[in-house]
Amino acid sequence: MQASKVFGFPAHYDETADSTAAGTNGAFNCKNRTGDTITTAAVAALSDFKNPYSTGSSAVRDGSAHAASADMGFVNVSAVDDTITVTTCFQNKCAATTDDVTNEIEVAE
Repeated sequence: MQASKVFGFPAHYDETADSTAAGTNGAFNCKNRTGDTITTAAVAALSDFKNPYSTGSSAVRDGSAHAASADMGFVNVSAVDDTITVTTCFQNKCAATTDDVTNEIEVAE
C-alpha cells in the first residue's frame, strides 16, 4: 500500500506574495501558478509513488498517453491553460477509454 502525501498552500498563504506550497521542496510558486506549474509540482512531489504494473517506474507522470498495455497503472497529469486532467488506465491493457478513470480540475484564482 502506498503512503499518502499532502501538499498544498501554507496556512499563511497570500496570493500576492511569493509563497511556496508545502511538500514541493520550494519548487512551486503559489503566486504565479498555472496548470502547467501545478502538474510539474505534483509529478515531482509524488515521484516516489510506484506503478503497481511497473514497480521500477514512478506512478505519477506528466502527459496524457494511455493507449497501450505499457501505460497501465500510470497516473497521467496534463494541463491545458488552467484545466488539469488526471487520467489512470487500470484494466484491459488500456485498449479503450472505458478502461480509464479521468478527472478534470480547474485552477482557481
